[in-house]
Amino acid sequence: MLRHRSRSLFAAALAVPLLGAPAVPAAAASPAPPARVSADSPFAGCTVDAFPGDTFTLDTEAEPTLAIDPADPRRRVVGWQQDRWAYGSARGMGTAVTADGGRSWRQVTPPLTLCSGGPYGRITNPWLTFGPDGRLYATAMVAGVAPLTTGVAVLTSGDGGRSWSAPAEVASDPMTGYFHDKPALTVDPRHPRRAYLVWNRHGKTDQTHDLLFSRTTDGGRTWEPARSVYRPPVGDGTIGNQIVVLPDGTLLNLFHQGPFAPGGAAATAAAAPAAADGPELLRVMRSTDGGTTWSAPATIAATELGVPVLPGTATPIVGASLVPDAAVDGRGRVYLVWNDARLSESRSAVALTSSSDGGRTWTTPRRVNGTPDSPPGGNGQAFTPQIDAAPDGTLAITYYDLRDDTDAPGASTAHWIATCDGPGCAYGRGFREQRLGGPFDLDKAFRWFGGPYLGSYTGLAHTPDGFVSAFAMSGERAGDPQDVYVREVTCHGGCRVR
Repeated sequence: MLRHRSRSLFAAALAVPLLGAPAVPAAAASPAPPARVSADSPFAGCTVDAFPGDTFTLDTEAEPTLAIDPADPRRRVVGWQQDRWAYGSARGMGTAVTADGGRSWRQVTPPLTLCSGGPYGRITNPWLTFGPDGRLYATAMVAGVAPLTTGVAVLTSGDGGRSWSAPAEVASDPMTGYFHDKPALTVDPRHPRRAYLVWNRHGKTDQTHDLLFSRTTDGGRTWEPARSVYRPPVGDGTIGNQIVVLPDGTLLNLFHQGPFAPGGAAATAAAAPAAADGPELLRVMRSTDGGTTWSAPATIAATELGVPVLPGTATPIVGASLVPDAAVDGRGRVYLVWNDARLSESRSAVALTSSSDGGRTWTTPRRVNGTPDSPPGGNGQAFTPQIDAAPDGTLAITYYDLRDDTDAPGASTAHWIATCDGPGCAYGRGFREQRLGGPFDLDKAFRWFGGPYLGSYTGLAHTPDGFVSAFAMSGERAGDPQDVYVREVTCHGGCRVR
């Protein structure tokens, strides 16, 4: 309890769990639907961002991110990619803002791209974070138009996302030579004006990757020049970089390292069988001086990239398996979840590991999704995991899975949350699973690299009363490919979906 404020390829009834898989009771679906927070595209009438040879899909919202103000948990902001381009990225960042705990939402478009009054042509990988002082940060990978560039920018808001600063450009390179990917921003809870930014930059000419780091000490007005803190062996890249701050101030950067294809997560997901020839590792780097110096990477666990597909087909669910997610609780225990092919017969499961000694040692990875298993590529696949830890150690893990899929047309998909409160949680035991949204037809989602794309992560954050999840679903409204939804879970006397 939170104490502060094959189409079906198997018969589910006959499925036998793998040895060591958790026994997770599935609760009945709640009759109350999730709340839709995205609306019609604010860029419907925009024409200034036309790009020769590329097209966009109007009203496509993907890759939601969520931030809750720790100073006032009624203030919440959900962000997403708005109107995806066929060749990648989106026309801008859309957001929905609430100051009353989700009873009402207001649509806001931060000034990042041409269609929202900003300088860039397109964005991807939006990320929202509140600091302990109520300042809100937004970051994204941005692409310049004249000249063609790729880089990372940050905006801030002092009023909970109702208005935004102009973007501060942290890094920029010619698009012909570099590709910046997956920035993530963390505010230091001990120093509210200090924030840390990490991401991967791929050098196209020499096929190198650099893990780049920058920080601000003045609340996001200025940023230190981006610098490489780690360069993996040639052919390897990093993805899903994310910094967590331990109670003693130590920074941990956790990430996935592997032979990722040039062009980022989607290219790797689409070509995963050919790309996964080298070792894939979950790794961690430590800094005890606020990011000035970093340790060499240490390996948390070896893994094998899951490649989820629409059941009974070879169609990849694009971007669903590359990005891990990390969290730290009030006692300093660190958690990491990711998609792993080795922990279920379906070849796409949610793995969890944790560390109680500042990231030096880690528990054996355990499967935590309660999806009934299936043969490879069947409806036992789970993907796109996200984790959050409340200060008292209560855990929440969200993911999509395909357990509802049958021989009927489409790909019936649902979004789930597994919560846990107890000493076994850190070891993958004691999770209780509940449905957050769906079933919905994933086969109706926007197509990218030949497969449906909802994004490579979802949003998950805690309040004094429980957790809030933000996720995308497709095929829910006629003529609208997909939307972003929010669902809340209260955790007094056990976590329950509202």
